[in-house]
Amino acid sequence: MRKLNQRPKLIWMSQLLFSVSIASSCLVQGCEMKQFNISPGPTLSVTPSPASVPVGWSQQFSASIAGASTTAVTWSVNGVVGGSAASGTISSSGMYSAPAVPPTPATVSVSAVSQTDGGLTGMASLHLTGLFAYVTDQLDATLSAYSIGATGTLTPLISNPISVGYKSFFLVADPQGKHLYVTDLNAGDLYAYEIDLRSGALTQVGLPITVGSGPRAIAVNPSGTALYVSCTDGAGVYGFSIDSTSGALTALPGSPFPNTGLRPAAITLDPSGKFAILPNNASRNVSVYSVDPGTGRLAPVGGPYAAGTAPVWASTDQSGTHAYVLSDIDDTIDAYSIGSTGALSPLVPPKYQGVAADPLFSAISPNGQFFYVVNWFANVGAPFPGATVSVFSIDLASGALAMISGSPFATGLGPTSIAFEPSGKFAYVANELGGTISGFSMNPATGAMTTLPSTVAAGRAPTTIAIVTTTP
Repeated sequence: MRKLNQRPKLIWMSQLLFSVSIASSCLVQGCEMKQFNISPGPTLSVTPSPASVPVGWSQQFSASIAGASTTAVTWSVNGVVGGSAASGTISSSGMYSAPAVPPTPATVSVSAVSQTDGGLTGMASLHLTGLFAYVTDQLDATLSAYSIGATGTLTPLISNPISVGYKSFFLVADPQGKHLYVTDLNAGDLYAYEIDLRSGALTQVGLPITVGSGPRAIAVNPSGTALYVSCTDGAGVYGFSIDSTSGALTALPGSPFPNTGLRPAAITLDPSGKFAILPNNASRNVSVYSVDPGTGRLAPVGGPYAAGTAPVWASTDQSGTHAYVLSDIDDTIDAYSIGSTGALSPLVPPKYQGVAADPLFSAISPNGQFFYVVNWFANVGAPFPGATVSVFSIDLASGALAMISGSPFATGLGPTSIAFEPSGKFAYVANELGGTISGFSMNPATGAMTTLPSTVAAGRAPTTIAIVTTTP
């Protein structure tokens, strides 16, 4: 049998030994070795992620491909090119349109695939939310309920309206959008409702709880664990813990907490939930309480602090360092700084004009840059006519207010409250004397308000409006 040629094998072995020798030499003596960098392959990312959008609304997505010359992609929702009626559709440019009813589960995936490399993909997570408006109708003793469309249109829910005691007055939702709380001004009762996260329908939780007479306002702390009611009966502030599952209320130890003023017209918590502010309508001052983070108990913080002739409402800015109190007789705004202990100090200037007769309610814009005051009385011919909303810009450092161009903005007759859709695109005003809800598109840069094309009918004497986002 002929022997195989051993020469190639010997050459390969000598080369291997030489390489090992060189490597060993480098380890022992050290030598300069060239570094070789391997460039990563192209990547595809989809933004925003995670994202949330109300049902029936739209969201623009973008795809970015790094390291590739072609950026064209194909869009899908839950793996279906172009999406579907159940999970939402998406255009070739990445514009997602949510369905009218959230799917189960309410989270969908939006993905993009490179049109030149099918293995190159990116994905974003999107959660669909509910967006609803609830309004108290005093003279009907009901709640009106609406869904909010992508153009700001209010559409009555099937369960609209809902009976509430004798005189439904004030309402507020917990921060999680799971429960709604409503006061009956005549009976002195407090109602709790569970919100259906998909439909917005309300189901009463237990029996109403009796508090003091004249319950005018409610405040819920930022974590949604405690609720406070201010009543005009002089007993003080009624406090309750909130069951996170059922929404049921249990009186806090020490409730009601004594008030240092007379006839509190409202109650406001600062954004951190550390302090509660009560404008006292009859004693012309403002009470401030510290809030125990563990027990929820209220304790007075100095004061009470002098305010206008008839303090009726208070708001704090988003930083929690400034407070603004409305007075509905001298038609002014008192402005304060809030100290680390909750103590109030007048700003410079301490008082602002620029509101009409009977400013009853105020709110800060979602971006924190503007202050909105609802003027109830139709003071025709005055420098600042009523049935309007006055708008001020806020100096975020000093807390100073300045009326914006075009203010005040006309509403329906007898406006009593304003609420903002969370993204800041729309705002809604309850018109007590007109029996309507006025809708506005909002300019986030200037604070200006533009009336939406249609005014929505409510019940008799709509008073307080709340906008609620639910998370199915």
